[in-house]
Amino acid sequence: MRILYIAGLGRSGSTVLDQILGAQPGAFSVGQFLDVWKHGVLENWRCACGDSFASCAFWSKVRTSDPGLLTREAAADVQHYHEQTFRLRFMYRLWWEGGRRGILAKTPPSYFDRISRLYRAVRSVSGCETIVDSSKSPGYAHLLIESGVADQVELIHIVRDPRAVAYSSMRRRVDPTSPDSSIAIEPHSVTLTAAMWVEWNTTIERLAQQYPVRYTLLRYEDFVKDPGVTLTRLGLTSGVAASDSTSFSLTYPEWHTVYGNPSRLRSGPIVLREDNEWREKMPSGAATAVSVITAPLLTRYGYRAHVRVGGGASSNT
Repeated sequence: MRILYIAGLGRSGSTVLDQILGAQPGAFSVGQFLDVWKHGVLENWRCACGDSFASCAFWSKVRTSDPGLLTREAAADVQHYHEQTFRLRFMYRLWWEGGRRGILAKTPPSYFDRISRLYRAVRSVSGCETIVDSSKSPGYAHLLIESGVADQVELIHIVRDPRAVAYSSMRRRVDPTSPDSSIAIEPHSVTLTAAMWVEWNTTIERLAQQYPVRYTLLRYEDFVKDPGVTLTRLGLTSGVAASDSTSFSLTYPEWHTVYGNPSRLRSGPIVLREDNEWREKMPSGAATAVSVITAPLLTRYGYRAHVRVGGGASSNT
């Protein structure tokens, strides 16, 4: 089994990347798979197919294939472990070997058993050898690699201009995939998002340096301009019909992701177009604050340190 793991901070384009990769022959997208225990089993959020997790035909087959796996008791145990392990203030532990060993020492054997069984069940039911997982979390990537569930785990590190990420995170949204379609996605301050952008991306880089896994650094802006290059780099070059360089008709029948960006509920052709709204509407003070905080990584990822935006001087810091 091959797992394509999309790592990166939220609002960086991981959902559309997940869909394009999951549309390839022999590939199956599970979305933000680390959240299936909470948002699927425990809270019964909507699957991307439109049905609730409990009534989705695909996930019913997964449960049937391993009856003792997706139980509320197992999900509660896994979610409790996630909440204790994936706290932001603990992310630095992934930067050094002693910290990573400490995480593994506190990981119950049942955890690795359960996530391994879950990936194998999805492979069995979907009939696909390549699983696309857009969980994004560096901490979960570490555990997934250590679990040994896959013959090959590949890290696809997606980055986006931090000013675009911060602008997107400033907006409050309602998630229609929640059980009552009213759970809000609360906004973050631009300074918090900028700090997370640095910490998140640095952690992913350090993980890639410490493990013998295939690592692909991918800028969102480059991907939407020429996704074919990305597919070629990953060895996924067929199954997508392009009417031009950025418009794709997916042959994939339907999605069964349980949690992630609400756009995963859309069906039909995907049109890739860079979202540049932030350049016109982001307050200049906010853009400057993000530029200063993220300066250590900005130029290394090929982004300009200074950009002009048209949103005035006020900022949500």
